[in-house]
Amino acid sequence: MYRMDVSKWSVDRMMFVLGGFLVVVCVMLSVLIHPYFIFGSLFIGIMFIIFALTGYCPGAIIVAKIMKKDNAHN
Repeated sequence: MYRMDVSKWSVDRMMFVLGGFLVVVCVMLSVLIHPYFIFGSLFIGIMFIIFALTGYCPGAIIVAKIMKKDNAHN
């Protein structure tokens, strides 16, 4: 069984939290507001697949830059 190190917040871990949170929000919005919000979940799923195949993730690039700025201030 694989277990990720949870002693620190890595970019990978942040992306799992962000992706999961956004999927839940999109599903809730599609149920409560308008069904077209489900396309947000579709987009997130497609981006996960693109990341797995190519290693390119725009969200991870943004999170990494934010983490660098945060670490520079500490």
